[in-house]
Amino acid sequence: MKHRREYERRVYRVMDYVQGHLDEDLTLEKLACVAAFSPFHFHRVFAALTGETLSDFVRRVRLERAASGLAITHDTSVLEIALRCGFSSAATFARAFKSHFGMSATEWRHGGSLRWYQARDIGSKKSKRIASEIEPLAIRTT
Repeated sequence: MKHRREYERRVYRVMDYVQGHLDEDLTLEKLACVAAFSPFHFHRVFAALTGETLSDFVRRVRLERAASGLAITHDTSVLEIALRCGFSSAATFARAFKSHFGMSATEWRHGGSLRWYQARDIGSKKSKRIASEIEPLAIRTT
């Protein structure tokens, strides 16, 4: 248990570091150094504690930051926001954004973000409803 808390502390330190350095090259080696682990061990620890790989985490945080920037700052170009969030090119950003959010960054900026959040909210409410219907069935069958 003592080791787990220490590992969590180190992973949180890396997560904070990523948030503050999105525009930098965030390699496994660099982030493992922040956590004071070997790269191989850190990769395993991070995935075990967070449920996602380090590269998936970095990509998700970059995309979420870019999505917020697109929704808030309309006077900054999509490319500039992408570069500030650590994407190396417009094409790389465009593919990642469309894959994650199901629409282009421009669509997101022009009302897509609201539709996306509404769809997620509806899906969440539907999931809760289904779970509440299934739970009593599980209790009755046991």
